[in-house]
Amino acid sequence: MDSGSPFTIGILGDWGVGKTSLMQTMCAKLREQSNQGVIPVWFNAWRCEREQYFAIVPLLELLVSEIKEPELRKTIVNFLKSIQLKFCLPVGQGELSVGGGSQNQPEKELYYDKITAIENALGKNNKKIVVFIDDLDRCAPDKILEVLESTKVFLDLEGFVYVLGLNSDVVNKAIDQKYESIGIKGEDYLEKIIQIPFKIPDWIEHDLSAYLDYLIKNEIDSEYQGTFEEYRDIVLKVIEKTPRQVKRFINTYISEHEVFKGKDLDKRVHLILTVLKFKWYDFYHDLFYESYRNTLKELLKDETKLREEFKDKKDLVDFITEAKVRGTIDTILAMNDGKLLEYRRAGMSVPQKIVESPLSKERLLELLRTGDISAFNRIRKDLETIDLHEADLHGADLREAQYQDTKVEGANIQNAIINDRVFLGYLRVHGAKNVPDTIVG
Repeated sequence: MDSGSPFTIGILGDWGVGKTSLMQTMCAKLREQSNQGVIPVWFNAWRCEREQYFAIVPLLELLVSEIKEPELRKTIVNFLKSIQLKFCLPVGQGELSVGGGSQNQPEKELYYDKITAIENALGKNNKKIVVFIDDLDRCAPDKILEVLESTKVFLDLEGFVYVLGLNSDVVNKAIDQKYESIGIKGEDYLEKIIQIPFKIPDWIEHDLSAYLDYLIKNEIDSEYQGTFEEYRDIVLKVIEKTPRQVKRFINTYISEHEVFKGKDLDKRVHLILTVLKFKWYDFYHDLFYESYRNTLKELLKDETKLREEFKDKKDLVDFITEAKVRGTIDTILAMNDGKLLEYRRAGMSVPQKIVESPLSKERLLELLRTGDISAFNRIRKDLETIDLHEADLHGADLREAQYQDTKVEGANIQNAIINDRVFLGYLRVHGAKNVPDTIVG
């Protein structure tokens, strides 16, 4: 923190690789050094998602709540009030009055005296404000640009340091889309804003293996350590290669087992079924039907026929025929419907904030296709992240759907009914297919 300011640090990486965890660690370290003149502030960009005004207002309100020094706090309050008054925002509430105001970034020259006052107060008190902005890439495209452009007011201000956590590919696409007509590229835009880029590399198998070993040794209850030690290689092979997904898998498995502890579920059977539920949900679902289990028993007697039957699912065949797994699969196939039902109930019992299960996805798709948006939004609020990637939403009624954090890459949106331009932009930036050109009035 002895380096000069202003400057901006970019924590770059794909979803789930640990951007937020790294930033939280940095923020916590700075809080420990608060007596050294550092004021860390945590700002969740997605909280501005539905705001009717530029992002600088909630950011300033956050600064006011975090800063305790009277003189410095007063200068920021004055700056906030000047913006609220200019854009018809009730002071202290931050909401646009009827009729609204301009959505443009406030002109810096109009507030030069107040910005200078903030800068002087920081220098006089020997303070630096470090603003951590997280989840920027989860915002809709126009909000991504809005946050970046609103905070430009402070990017050149002595005493301010920004730490931005983002997926650069997503943000670059949003910038490319916004400024396509004038030829501004996302990469060039970010290079001008971010002076110190730090790219978190994708997790390779060795790193993820070490992370899983750490969780087994330090965070998993001793009752379950043996099971995960025995099947650690299986978990590493089939679960998506991010720390977040590994931890979700572990949380799901243990939570389900704890809820149904009185049912004496076999830990190995339950673990394999949980893997199947995460990775191959259709296969998992079919296992609960006796006729399907009988068919699978016959196929397992001849691997050539098995592979022909599942020719599009080579990874599934490799999994169920692996020596360590095959015996457990045979145990599952030998069970009666009553016993298997207990495992299925366990698999449906965990609150969805722990993990978004494929069952939830099918339910959500059904609600979207039938146009029951109110029911979709009620369920949506209870889910941490919705996975609708590669979903077929052809002709679905998506009006008023809450879509924050939804994964839509590869989803077919052809002829879907959409009345929100921001949502259209979100779908395009996040990789949906056949997105309509216009909204429905």
